[in-house]
Amino acid sequence: MRKLVTYAVVVATIVWSLGLAAVVPASAAYTPMAGDLIKTSTDSAVYYIDASGKRNLFVNAVTFWTWYSGSWSALKMGNDSMTLKVLSQEDFDALTSGTHATVRPGTKLIKFQNSPKVYVVSTGNVLREVSDAVAKELFGADYATKKLITIQNGFETDYSKGAALASGDALPDGSLIKYTGSEDIYYIQDGMKRMVSSDAFIANGFMASSVVTVATSMSYDAGDSITSEEAALTTVAGSSSTTTPPTTSGPLSAALASNTPAAGLAIYSAVRVPFTTVALTAGSSDAVVDSITVERQGPAADSVFSTIALIDADTNVQIGVNQSLNASSRVIFGNNITVKAGTTKKILVAGNMAATGAGTVPMLAVVDITLEGGSTLNANLPIVGNGQTVTALTIGQATVQRGSYMNSTSTSLKVGTEDYIIAAYKFSADSVEGQNVKQIKFYQSGTASLTSDLEKYKLLVDNSTVVNATFTVDGKYITADFTNSPVYIEKGKSKQLVLRADVIGGSTRTIKMDIYRNSDIVSAGSSFGYNRAVAVTGTGASGSSPILSNDQYTISAGTLTISSNNVIPAQDVSYGDSQELGAFQFSVKGEAIDISALTLAVSSTTAGSDTFDDVKLVDSNGKTLWGPSSPSSGSVAFTSNVQLPVGDNIIKVVADVVSTGGFASNETFNFSITGSTVTASGASTGDTVTASPTTAVNAYTQTFKSAKLTVTANALPTDGTVVIGTKDYKFASWRLNTTGSGEDVKLTSIIIANQAGTTSADLTNIRLINADNSNTVIDTDYSGDGFTGTTTFTFSTPIIIAKNSSLNLEVWADVANNSAGGGHVNEFVLRSDGTVVPVTAEGNSTGNTITPSGSAYNATDGADITISSVGTLTVENADGAPSSKIVAEGQTYEFGRINLKATNEAIDVTNLSICVGAGAVTGTATGDKDDITTVSVYRSDTMAKIIDNQPINAICEAFYLAQGALQVPKTSSGLDLIIKATLSNVDNASVDETGLSNASLSLGIGGTDGITSKGAQSGTTITETFNSGTSSAMILHKAYPTVTINTPAAKLAGGAALYDFTVNNPTAETIALYRLSFNVSTSSGDIDVTSGGLEAKRSDWASFKKIAVDSAGTISATTNDRRFTFALWNPDSTTETSKELRIASGQSAQFRFIGRTITGLDGTAGESLEVVLLGDTTTTTVNGVSGNPASSFVSGQQGNFVWSDLYSSTAATATSTSQWYNGYLIEGLSSTTTPVSIPE
Repeated sequence: MRKLVTYAVVVATIVWSLGLAAVVPASAAYTPMAGDLIKTSTDSAVYYIDASGKRNLFVNAVTFWTWYSGSWSALKMGNDSMTLKVLSQEDFDALTSGTHATVRPGTKLIKFQNSPKVYVVSTGNVLREVSDAVAKELFGADYATKKLITIQNGFETDYSKGAALASGDALPDGSLIKYTGSEDIYYIQDGMKRMVSSDAFIANGFMASSVVTVATSMSYDAGDSITSEEAALTTVAGSSSTTTPPTTSGPLSAALASNTPAAGLAIYSAVRVPFTTVALTAGSSDAVVDSITVERQGPAADSVFSTIALIDADTNVQIGVNQSLNASSRVIFGNNITVKAGTTKKILVAGNMAATGAGTVPMLAVVDITLEGGSTLNANLPIVGNGQTVTALTIGQATVQRGSYMNSTSTSLKVGTEDYIIAAYKFSADSVEGQNVKQIKFYQSGTASLTSDLEKYKLLVDNSTVVNATFTVDGKYITADFTNSPVYIEKGKSKQLVLRADVIGGSTRTIKMDIYRNSDIVSAGSSFGYNRAVAVTGTGASGSSPILSNDQYTISAGTLTISSNNVIPAQDVSYGDSQELGAFQFSVKGEAIDISALTLAVSSTTAGSDTFDDVKLVDSNGKTLWGPSSPSSGSVAFTSNVQLPVGDNIIKVVADVVSTGGFASNETFNFSITGSTVTASGASTGDTVTASPTTAVNAYTQTFKSAKLTVTANALPTDGTVVIGTKDYKFASWRLNTTGSGEDVKLTSIIIANQAGTTSADLTNIRLINADNSNTVIDTDYSGDGFTGTTTFTFSTPIIIAKNSSLNLEVWADVANNSAGGGHVNEFVLRSDGTVVPVTAEGNSTGNTITPSGSAYNATDGADITISSVGTLTVENADGAPSSKIVAEGQTYEFGRINLKATNEAIDVTNLSICVGAGAVTGTATGDKDDITTVSVYRSDTMAKIIDNQPINAICEAFYLAQGALQVPKTSSGLDLIIKATLSNVDNASVDETGLSNASLSLGIGGTDGITSKGAQSGTTITETFNSGTSSAMILHKAYPTVTINTPAAKLAGGAALYDFTVNNPTAETIALYRLSFNVSTSSGDIDVTSGGLEAKRSDWASFKKIAVDSAGTISATTNDRRFTFALWNPDSTTETSKELRIASGQSAQFRFIGRTITGLDGTAGESLEVVLLGDTTTTTVNGVSGNPASSFVSGQQGNFVWSDLYSSTAATATSTSQWYNGYLIEGLSSTTTPVSIPE
């Protein structure tokens, strides 16, 4: 007894806090449903139930949240709210174990604990590795903190590995993308992009954080758009196929939806109690469901249901009508349901409950689905949802009656009436609970169409507040659904809901908006949350369908509205026949309109009876409706009977503008129609129709213009030169403009004159060109010789220039190869000899003669085009060419810059020879082609490659260039070419290479024989002038040092750094230093350095080390300067006999020349020392051109700075090998670098 009391208290508590519909009886055993989320009370692990009823583990929380949103207490998958169900251990153990749920594709980047590798997750659990650089490129520099999650090592086998993603690759399937500058979002599937609507984005549980912004260059083929939820996208993926949605070779699959209603209560008299939700998924083509059969199952009788309903779960609109169970406990719904290809539609099977069967638990199962045309269905039938326990509980009910805002019966509702009240119903809540009205299905028992006669529906509360409703028309029904914004009515009170619409057609048809059955209104109690069929009362209430009827409204005669239309805009016109001079729009609504009379008026500054003739009104296709007639006293009265159909009818005014009408240029006129002059009636009703407005409606104003032609010279060509042999040269260009002309202009001939008066026959193939039509030749037939006097072009086919447009006309010709050149000038103008006009033109419609105007008409000045001889090309070294320097093997350097300068015409270079020569630097080896692997030549203005990494196989290598690949412009500065070369590796004792250490070499163009060119205009072979074209010498080494001077000590003191510098190794191989030398001088006084030392700190050392024996230096007999020379040792050598310091590739060493003992520091003002690091002025004076032993160099005799690239030996005896050089050309080191002055 105590248990029963406790249970009753718990149930009551739940009912009041959650609503009875959420209560699951404690005794109910768990039935697995696809999509359920479950856990036990003793463990935090969460599982997903797949389509086969198996439980699949989410391996961690981050994986879970790639699929779901919200919080643990308010989970969401798209539009569906999810409940995390806590199972008893017994129910949990009864479930079959599945696999692991995996990360949703496209949501996160993942890595595993045992590796730093990062992956993109694609569909099918395929991982695509991305490098750090590619991840930053695709997902941003902060991807590691915002996008990356870590998965435990043990679950790596849940995924397979695909090909890595490289820079520029498209994102894989499962990704969500949008393009830069666009807000459209696409889902990538099967390599195609599918646009995702905003509703589908939410319905499929996509997240904004998953959308990747990509460049427009990432292209995909376009697939079908995603417009609603698709089961394939929302079904949680697992590490095996058990969680994959069923596929079908047929057009449709059906399965229990993941959000099918949970087990709960079915209350007496409640309607639309949800039992089973079925997900219908179409394949590659649309599928049409012909019928659905539902069967009552479970421990209950058929009598617990009054009827069964089928609901579109996506719109909450009922499909068809309620059905009663037959003797087989089944109902068949025969309404066609279309499921679009690739989409999922959810159908809810609901019960309208009777008041019997308390305690029983009925279920509603879908036992058969028939497809139109006998197509194949893929489904495991029956599909059955959870049982609902029938419970006797008194719930509230709404009562409906006619509302006071409803209009009275009318037979004169005009077409065009807006926002008309077509229904008003009063809703009252009883004393049990308040009511939330969610949906009303209106039944149109009249004859008017809900789609073509009525539009712009809206629902208002008490005829004032608009309800946020969605309207759906289904034949004679229109459903207003406002489930998401229900209208609340307090218990014991009432509100009216008013339906308004615009009347747009339907003359003689009727409107009568009834309620057909009491389940057509969805109203749920505010306390218990259950829908219940409404009661009806008052006038129009009935025990049969329709259960509540409304007053009827008859739509009366149609309407006619006249307005101007810009299909004929304001424009310039001239004299001519059958011209379109204005347009009107006759908007007909409700019924076709018969017009038996109308008057067309004309308003003009010069309007008269002889201004226009043959005036007619035509439709948009040019068919004559009224006329033609001649105006009288400024108007035309048409009396023919014409019927205009429903819709917008375009009516044009067509008339002749007669030349005797007296129009002057710039005078205006317009046609108009006044509604009161129109006699019209409805074709169906016969009722008189008054055209609106009754005042005058004016067509667009027309402006009379006489024919006009203006001639001006174009900006190009200007005065210039052209070389002999040039083809297709433009000698003149004019613009013939008809702006402001009242009609099109016809050209029949033009006359051109050569103003320069030359008598030389320089030109051939003279022709007129239409520059607006791809330079089409207009005419080549002319009278005259083309270069003396005048030349006349008479057109066999006249040229028509449309009014308010233009034509660009040009004179082209070829310059003869045998032209003498030498300054002959051609200057073409539009000019005659004074006896005739140079341009013969007339109005195309009227034939009236036109006298052109404009600065280029009868002009005396044109472009002076001078004929010159062929071009020339000069070759010489360019400014900015690099000086001699040391270069390293395997690297690419700029060797030289060559300037090419063209005169008279641009020059096309067709052959370019690059030659290798010895640098001829004293003391170096002789370089040749073997010291270079490839050469490249660039344009300095664009850095475009003319020759791209080509080998040098001969002393002079000829390269043939494509036409136009290297064109030197005709400018005063010309064009610079940059010559770069990649050096060979230096031959050494270990590897046989082609490069020669200490070889000096240069590159250049091989004189006049090294370049071949042609004139770009003349096509003539050019004779070049070669002034210079060879680079400075470059000296090849395996490696080399550079020197950077640092800041020394600020004041003189014993132990101070008198000179501070760094030796760098920028090359790929090791270098070595053998000797460094310094010179110390005093500005005045008696300061002297009597003992100096050398310390260094290589970049891999922690501190400075002594690297040479201290020295007292040597005093100069002539200057009293003191020279210090240090032979270096390697301080890492225990014997300190290895007389060199090596600096590896990329390393550096900082040196300090230390004044160990400094005398004369007595505080005398103005005294200082000047210290300098000594270099060498030329290469070595000793005999070995490929290097000498280190000890052979003498300080002060081009041996101050001794170094080696160790090309021959790296052994301990390296200093005795002939591979050492002095400091000549070392970057940063001159013969005497800038002295550093240090004060006392």
